[in-house]
Amino acid sequence: MADDELRTNVQGALLQRYPYIILSRDMIKFYEIQEDYYYRRGIERSYSLTLGYYLNYYMLLIWGMLDHLSVIINLRFNLQYPEKNCSITNNKLWRDISKQSLALHSFIYSKPIQQWINTIADMRHHAAHKTIKVPTAILEKGSEPNVSDEEIRKILRAEHKEAYEIFPERMKSMEEQNIALWKMSKMKMLASRMIYIKRNDGTAYLIDPVMAVDHNLERLNAIIDAVLCALFNTDS
Repeated sequence: MADDELRTNVQGALLQRYPYIILSRDMIKFYEIQEDYYYRRGIERSYSLTLGYYLNYYMLLIWGMLDHLSVIINLRFNLQYPEKNCSITNNKLWRDISKQSLALHSFIYSKPIQQWINTIADMRHHAAHKTIKVPTAILEKGSEPNVSDEEIRKILRAEHKEAYEIFPERMKSMEEQNIALWKMSKMKMLASRMIYIKRNDGTAYLIDPVMAVDHNLERLNAIIDAVLCALFNTDS
């Protein structure tokens, strides 16, 4: 029975969850290419919704894999932890794992891996419980002289004179939004896709989750390899 449960979980992690992770990674890269294509043609953030969707799904799947690996380790070493307590962040569980495989424990608790796990935890927490993080541009005010809202309003009315003649009320109702967009168009872009994370301890950081997508997969693959070697390597 225990062997059957272990086999089912290994198959579920590697043959079901992992392909979803790879598919999500591929969709992120696909929509990154699509968004860049349209950006070069003057259309900004054309795929931000779908890109954000797959990024958040990707983080949930990665975190699920980390916890699923903890379930597998628990079964393999017969540690008798309830499944709900099997987590990559359960220090008590991992202390018991260290008694079975000190090398695996040392790898998981190495500084680079712990830093990566904490970053994934931050992003997963927002995807699951808080305001969903969607990559956005970081802008800096340009060198152009300040232009008042009234001056921008005159510019917009001159540029869209025909539309104002045909749809006067609608165009006026959109003026505040169009003024804001005009101001943004004059700003300098510092980064195209960033998210801001603030932790409970008050520290905060910016990260480009699209640029980090392959790094995250490499880190996950390293953890999967370490777990499988620790559990099933029969070499002396």
